[in-house]
Amino acid sequence: MSLVLLAAGLSVGWQPTSAVAEHGVLRLHYVQKAIGYERYTLSRDGDGLALTADFDFTDRGRVQLAAALRTTADYAPVSFTAKGKTYRFVNVDSQVTVEGATATVGADGREQQVAVTRRSTPSTAMPRSPRR
Repeated sequence: MSLVLLAAGLSVGWQPTSAVAEHGVLRLHYVQKAIGYERYTLSRDGDGLALTADFDFTDRGRVQLAAALRTTADYAPVSFTAKGKTYRFVNVDSQVTVEGATATVGADGREQQVAVTRRSTPSTAMPRSPRR
């Protein structure tokens, strides 16, 4: 989820001045108890951007997940991977690679080709909240 939130922040015209533009550590809590950490790094990757994130926490067992997102300079997705667990019983092994008008999507040992009909950016992929 944090990976999506960080990717949404890319749409504000951010321009890094070095290879590693931003990195951070978030302390994870569950029922007011510190249970682990999430780390992320946003950096230049050739002409594009790379966002990596991983978390490691303990809640009746150890849970670890690592994810990476690569985009072009104008934030078009190039690839995404996620591997690990999102919860004690939920395994994740997913990857997406975009080449031209086709995305190759793999999850849990299965793979399929999907036509990319329009570019999804954080502003078009995420619904806006209704105004109150």
